[in-house]
Amino acid sequence: MSDEEDNGGAADGQPRKPLAERYLEANLTTDDVDCMVKNLVRYALFIEQKKVPLKRDEAIKKVMGEHGKAFGAILSRAQVVLRQLFGVQLVELPVRQKRGAGSSAVPDQNEKAGKDWVLLSIIPHDMLPDSAQWDKDREETGLLAVILALILVSGNTIKHDALYTYLRRLGVKPGQTEHPEFGDVDAVLASFTKHGYLDSRKTVTDEAANYEYVWGPRAKVEFKPENVMGFIMEISPSVSEASLRLALEM
Repeated sequence: MSDEEDNGGAADGQPRKPLAERYLEANLTTDDVDCMVKNLVRYALFIEQKKVPLKRDEAIKKVMGEHGKAFGAILSRAQVVLRQLFGVQLVELPVRQKRGAGSSAVPDQNEKAGKDWVLLSIIPHDMLPDSAQWDKDREETGLLAVILALILVSGNTIKHDALYTYLRRLGVKPGQTEHPEFGDVDAVLASFTKHGYLDSRKTVTDEAANYEYVWGPRAKVEFKPENVMGFIMEISPSVSEASLRLALEM
């Protein structure tokens, strides 16, 4: 049982408060709680700028010290601040699982959540000003969407060689260090894996070793398959799911 779970009941038959809440009430002052909530909010915003997940153990170490048992209670209060003041919320990433041949690369509502979080906007897309629709990394976001779409139409996984062949057709050549939009192409592709948007795994056949890619845990919470395909068709109306499949077979 984790420090945030409690299956017992109160003596009067009423549900008991979560263990984290009871620990907070017994061991922390109001000022302590306010300070930890503010620090967790700051830490979450800071860590998101680096495009890496907020890890539970690291957050406890930097924000709460010896009071890690109150993490769930502090997190729930920080979520209120993040939603009300910043229009974002922390969402748990699914655990990276070992995948067999029949495993899925796209979101599965039965997947177990882990102990890592990322910030996602809760502001409806159509309420954002035009200037906020694309951030400074819009080119890289577009490239990532293309790769995620290719994974979808190739059966939820794509081999390294097939991916690189298609990217070359788009004028994105792995190994190129001075691409006009992406600069170092290999570094951009590596960053997608580093930040959890793609997962790669080694495959070995009778012919040679290869790698294949699937959606990573961050992609699973930030993107919906239907939105990825819609995005591709929006920026390039001539592209359809069928044409993407055909391109992969050429």
